[in-house]
Amino acid sequence: MEKPILSPDFTVEDIHEIRKRNYEVTKHMTTEEKLFYYNTPRTN
Repeated sequence: MEKPILSPDFTVEDIHEIRKRNYEVTKHMTTEEKLFYYNTPRTN
């Protein structure tokens, strides 16, 4: 999945896009997988 494109001013809409992306990425993960996903720093 691609990273969301954020505006230079970082608006509320940008926050919605980030939340939507996180939902799409994690919706089929187990609780253990989600914990790993959210607690592991990403470099990309």
